[in-house]
Amino acid sequence: MNATLAASSTHATARWHELIALPPHRDAAEAFDAAIEALIRDFGAEVIWVFGSCARGCPTRHSDVDFLIIRSPKPDCPRPATAARLCLARLPYFLPHDIIVLTPTEWEQRCRRPTGVYQEVATAGIRVYAR
Repeated sequence: MNATLAASSTHATARWHELIALPPHRDAAEAFDAAIEALIRDFGAEVIWVFGSCARGCPTRHSDVDFLIIRSPKPDCPRPATAARLCLARLPYFLPHDIIVLTPTEWEQRCRRPTGVYQEVATAGIRVYAR
């Protein structure tokens, strides 16, 4: 069963900490908040999912935060995952992360027959933002 936290505004919900366990890094909560806000404001994320050990509640000090971001395609952005990583690289905090970016159509296709990481997102992921 997946957990969903849908934000009702353009800001990420403040309730994420009730469902997501972050790696025990210094300033992890502040870094996570800043990352979500930057992905929404600067990258144009329409939906943000967290999956992996943070969603399962078992991160270690070696864990990263796994993000799946859904965003409409932009003609001037041929490599959206790289653009999302650059967006986070500009932040004053460092939060180890991995990012997958899909268009809404690609996400719908993956949801029809989820396998691998997409199955994990669909079954155990936590949606922390939805426009």
